[in-house]
Amino acid sequence: MKKITLISALFFLFTIVSCSNKEKKLQTKIDANVKEFKDSKNAARKNELRPLILTDIDTFVKEFPSNEKSALYLFSASEITIESMEIDKSVAYLKMLCEKYPKFEKAPDALLNLGILSDSKGDVENAKKYYSEFIDKYPTHKNINVAKEALALVGKDVDEMVRQFEAKSDSLEAKK
Repeated sequence: MKKITLISALFFLFTIVSCSNKEKKLQTKIDANVKEFKDSKNAARKNELRPLILTDIDTFVKEFPSNEKSALYLFSASEITIESMEIDKSVAYLKMLCEKYPKFEKAPDALLNLGILSDSKGDVENAKKYYSEFIDKYPTHKNINVAKEALALVGKDVDEMVRQFEAKSDSLEAKK
């Protein structure tokens, strides 16, 4: 009986150590690849790194959701996919970040980016939803005016936006 308990304890300890090693190795790999991606000016190299980074981030977030880096990696994945114009993928990463890590320091930026990306896709309903949610949740955020202005312009055609801008400019000129 003592042998079984000792073997079970050793197996448990081995499992913990191997998971910890896997977590650290994957973290090191992601950090290095993301840094290289952001520093690189070579489009071909970025195209090689992109799927590797995204696969590793997906694995990391799935296997280590309580690790504080999971939220940061989701934000990085959204930036990487935005750069390659994979808007739907970026939206998916940002939604996951906002849902799973609402207290993450970049959660407000993620929510604002959801509004911007929805707006860029012509998804007026979701753009309004995300901008409004940002305004309600983060009324003192440094980008609150950006969100308010964007919300006011969602769904308007270019001519209407130009008229609003000119009217605003005229009112500012009159105040001088």
